[in-house]
Amino acid sequence: MTMDICEELSKIETDVANRRDGLVPFDTFDLSEKLHAIREGAVLATAVPIAIRLCRQLHSQGRSFEALPIAQAMHERAVGFGATDLAQPTANACGLLALDTADYAGAIDFHGRALTFADEAQDRIASSRVWNNIGCVLNGVGQYDSAMRCFQRAIEKVEEITTPQFSRFSAFGNLSSCEFHLGDIKSGLFFAEHAFCELQKTNGDETFDLHNQILLRRNMVRLLIDDGRVAEAETHAQQALFLSRREGGLRSSIAAATTQAIMDIATGKFDVALTRLDRSLAESRAMWPAFRDTLTCAIRAEEAVGNPEKALVRLHELAALIHDRGRESALRHLKIANWRDMFDLHDAPGNEILDSAKARLQARLKPPAAPATWQTYSRLAVGNALQVDASSVHGLRVGAMTRLLAQASGIAPIDAMEIGLAAQVHDIGLAAGHENLLAPHASLHAANAHLDAMHCEAGWQILGDESNTRLLLARDIAKYHHAWWNGRGYPVGVAGLAIPIHARMVAVADVFDCLLENAPEDRGSSIDHALNQLERFAGTQLDPKLVTCFIDAVRHEGFNEGVSLVAEDGLICFHQLIATLTSARNYL
Repeated sequence: MTMDICEELSKIETDVANRRDGLVPFDTFDLSEKLHAIREGAVLATAVPIAIRLCRQLHSQGRSFEALPIAQAMHERAVGFGATDLAQPTANACGLLALDTADYAGAIDFHGRALTFADEAQDRIASSRVWNNIGCVLNGVGQYDSAMRCFQRAIEKVEEITTPQFSRFSAFGNLSSCEFHLGDIKSGLFFAEHAFCELQKTNGDETFDLHNQILLRRNMVRLLIDDGRVAEAETHAQQALFLSRREGGLRSSIAAATTQAIMDIATGKFDVALTRLDRSLAESRAMWPAFRDTLTCAIRAEEAVGNPEKALVRLHELAALIHDRGRESALRHLKIANWRDMFDLHDAPGNEILDSAKARLQARLKPPAAPATWQTYSRLAVGNALQVDASSVHGLRVGAMTRLLAQASGIAPIDAMEIGLAAQVHDIGLAAGHENLLAPHASLHAANAHLDAMHCEAGWQILGDESNTRLLLARDIAKYHHAWWNGRGYPVGVAGLAIPIHARMVAVADVFDCLLENAPEDRGSSIDHALNQLERFAGTQLDPKLVTCFIDAVRHEGFNEGVSLVAEDGLICFHQLIATLTSARNYL
């Protein structure tokens, strides 16, 4: 391996830095393979700082999904060379990127390694930064008390260092954010002021990155508004906007937009606030911390304007991300970490804050009702689908199967019905770039990825009026039903639990329907064969748990209704199964 890899890294870094809109493409897996192949220590020592800078640029643009393989390759090579001075910063980078992709267990693991390297080197500054990062993981899964202990440990590590420290600034800011979420406004303001004092010591030092300054300003806005000091909050909101324009990254732009949305709500500009948050939600799904923060703002905004149904939909997303898998995996790793003794994990707070919000919103719910425009949207969806689907009922079949999956997943029947109805219009944007979209199924072929983008975006725009919960579900489904579990679908980087669960359900039903509908006419395909094929997409394109649940539900329903799963005329049997799932009046 020569220095060519370093030159390639430098070129990509420069290109990415010069195009902050995130439009610079490169093959991250090819690059990571080349980094894995480094065999010379001098080359590695040169490559690591460049790779970390590149990862930082990608992180700021919401491209952590692409950056993580690069950071992992560098960390593995550093460990292989026994270069602990390189292993510590690369482990830290891996941890930050893992958190950004909602891999909490991975983030804890990498930060645990980084802490070991920092402690072995007796590097108190590095150790302080790692403790701060561990706290961010716990904060991300709603473990505020444990997170605050980490932030306090980060401050203690650099207590005797008088020069300005970024980790101290960041830890104070994070303590302030935790106090806000716990409802202690006075303590939140106290810690925020300490963060500002640390910032003022720097005299404009650029190492105190602008994005964290924006987050501090946003938290100050929230605290001041809750304290009744709206005029003071406006000053911080304007400063956040100014800093985001200087920084230029997508992540900072989202943070500034949510800050302004908070101000809009406080000053009665509800429509403007909801529009900002709608756009920010779509932009932030590829980066978990930003998505979590935006979801939180959206929930508060919807509740403030009197939309408890929509707030509850977003709250369910937040609960799934924080608790259903994130909290479990993070705490499991903490229990086996060598620094677990500082956490009282058996008594760790669970869902109290979210449960309280859920109960408050549910008390204000009204019975679900179809939006006034629903018949128009339904006819438009069928009309657009006719251009590529002669049967015209692909959407109706997908709706029926999605409803089955939703109920099998434990969703209440009335909510499952709403998801099934919303699924019917998932391809409402098919009029945009429809050529050969369903023959064969586009999501199975990367060559047609641009068609996925066109009709997903078109559907999202068509369903832009979110005045009704069903429309909110339908809009999410239209945009994200071609998002892949591993992040390689559309939109790129939107992966795992960041894909709305209703869109993940539709993705499973959509692929299953196309596997049967597009089976070769001369051979046919049984339902059982299609189910076996569906398993091939679990864990890559489709949510593996939902695939398992779907297969079990179809087999169970087929057995109960006497529908053959092994007959070679599977399409006819499938239509028979659909007919048993719901009345012809509602679906066919």
